[in-house]
Amino acid sequence: MTNEIPLPEAAIKRIQRMHVGASNTSMLSVAASYSLADIGFDTVGEAMGCAVMNTSGVYFPPCKIYGRGGGAFQLSMSPWGSSYQEVIDTGWANTKARIREEARLIGADGVVGISITRRELEPGAQEFMMVGTAIRSRGKTRSNRPFLTSLKGNDFAKLIASGWITSELLVDTILEVAHNDYSAVMQNSLFATNTEIDTFTRMVNNARNRGRDRHIEDVARVGASGSIISHSSMRIFHHEPAEGHVDFIAETTVIGSALTSFETKTLPTSLRYISLKG
Repeated sequence: MTNEIPLPEAAIKRIQRMHVGASNTSMLSVAASYSLADIGFDTVGEAMGCAVMNTSGVYFPPCKIYGRGGGAFQLSMSPWGSSYQEVIDTGWANTKARIREEARLIGADGVVGISITRRELEPGAQEFMMVGTAIRSRGKTRSNRPFLTSLKGNDFAKLIASGWITSELLVDTILEVAHNDYSAVMQNSLFATNTEIDTFTRMVNNARNRGRDRHIEDVARVGASGSIISHSSMRIFHHEPAEGHVDFIAETTVIGSALTSFETKTLPTSLRYISLKG
């Protein structure tokens, strides 16, 4: 097979070892491996995708300053780098493309149990990584585009037995920015009473809602019927786009596996996603 997507040299060597019959690795438990074997899938080996992105000088969306009536207007700062949103989206897209390419080159039909991590290696450099276990069907039908899912082997087996398959792994990140306005400063002051910080409440609620909305839009974009959400997280940080100007940023990430039926039944129209989280 020839590479459709450029892979790092270390990835090529790992694939070559698999082709010459070297011992393959798996991240699945014994129970998960048996569950997959019961539905006709064998493990092929470990698959990985990785990308390191430069985040120096990125710019963020303009902040929202709320008035007394609850309305908001935006304050823009002149950007001199790339959009932070674009950098994050590109990092995940490159990582996903590489783990899929590894799976294709070792003859796998998909990758299950994918663990997804993102970390800062040093200021201005973030690593995006996906690692999972590649599996292959014992059937005669082969796929040129292996599926990806964060579902463990047991859950994937239950899904297949029910007539569904995960068609795509979706990683959706959204940003919500709020200015550290007078109200937030006073309510978050050391001398303030333990009251609600209105600006932060609006920010985190908007971030969570927009994160779910973007995920649902992604499900529709790939033509799936629904999604199983396996992870949802938020982190809050601040930056200073100008001297004396402080903005807070809520970053929400939603990870899910898009579902496609290979039988005639369909999901209820009211079901937009399924969450594995409470």
